[in-house]
Amino acid sequence: MSTIAVLIAVAFEAFLVVSNYSGNVTGLFYTGQETRLPPELAAEPTVRVEDKRGYDGQFYHVVAHDPLMRRGWQDFVDNPRLRWRRIGLPGSAALIAVVSHSDLHYAYAGLQLVSLFVASYWLAQYALRWNFSYFFGTAVLAIPAVLVSLDRMTVDLALATLVIGFVVYGDQAIEAERDRSSAFVLYFCLLLAPLVRETGVLLIGAWVSAACRQRRWRSAVIGAVCALPACGWWAYVHVRSSSDGTVWLTAVPFSGLLSATADTVKSIVAGHGPRLATITEGIAIAGVWAAVAATFYVGFETRWNRLAEITAVLFVAFFALVGREDIWDSAYAAGRTLSPLLIVLVLLAVRQRRWILALPLVLILPRILLQLGSEVVHGFLHGFVS
Repeated sequence: MSTIAVLIAVAFEAFLVVSNYSGNVTGLFYTGQETRLPPELAAEPTVRVEDKRGYDGQFYHVVAHDPLMRRGWQDFVDNPRLRWRRIGLPGSAALIAVVSHSDLHYAYAGLQLVSLFVASYWLAQYALRWNFSYFFGTAVLAIPAVLVSLDRMTVDLALATLVIGFVVYGDQAIEAERDRSSAFVLYFCLLLAPLVRETGVLLIGAWVSAACRQRRWRSAVIGAVCALPACGWWAYVHVRSSSDGTVWLTAVPFSGLLSATADTVKSIVAGHGPRLATITEGIAIAGVWAAVAATFYVGFETRWNRLAEITAVLFVAFFALVGREDIWDSAYAAGRTLSPLLIVLVLLAVRQRRWILALPLVLILPRILLQLGSEVVHGFLHGFVS
């Protein structure tokens, strides 16, 4: 099933590269028309899409070419301190390209596919453990972070994979304290997650909390130590980058989500924008609220005493305080950011056989698929006209 998922992803990306980007793989990084690029990248050449602003992948493209911040390319990135903190994927791609003397762009895209394969394999193993079909592994392609990352080369697919591994093997490590193989995968995920994206540190918090509740002090200490590599890298980036002026947090919990909900309702009532896009955006917002409600339900039911439930509650607590507007301005952005929470809820749905917990993902997915569908249609039309 992992192979099937990867083949579907390869077919999708190959179609985009050939039809939309004239065979140039740099198009997957979705570099905007008005995005400033270092002369070396502009001369590759780097494909520019029709969108003026582009998307986040364009900045990780720059980071991958200058992972240690030695070329002075910080001015070509929207938020250097933020982007370089997320060194996990672009840094690994740069290392692979140097060691294997391969093209950096293919190394980066290849790592996305490797992450997809691993995520699908872990999902399949989890499904078998709870007496479900191995075909469940292909469900990885329904995760918003996976779809967006394959489309725009963001780092969220890698984090989604680590979240799956954390929950699947963390549960096994909790149940069988001497299960060394599960513990190895668990701590591997804890080491990498904060380096892929800052929210990965919530996994460390969840593990330490779960271990302490069971008085497993050694496991709690090892989990906490897993944060040290990320802390060291963040300190390095802090010294070499300008201050991050982004206002991330809000004093009023859920104010960002409330604002997005109000704006979406106004758009639906007023009939602004394409009707189908507006309606699916509203359905996706309902899915976000459903995720919040489901998390509080399973949290209170188990008294926050199990790893998956603790993880879900921590993610909801964090997102409740996130007020940055561009996270909430579309389901495309919110869906990939909230994917760790959606993943945990789906895994709980499998374990508890409560499919209502998968409803948030089902509600958010149509808006993501609509966006991807429009790009596929554009590719077909572009190929037909050409």
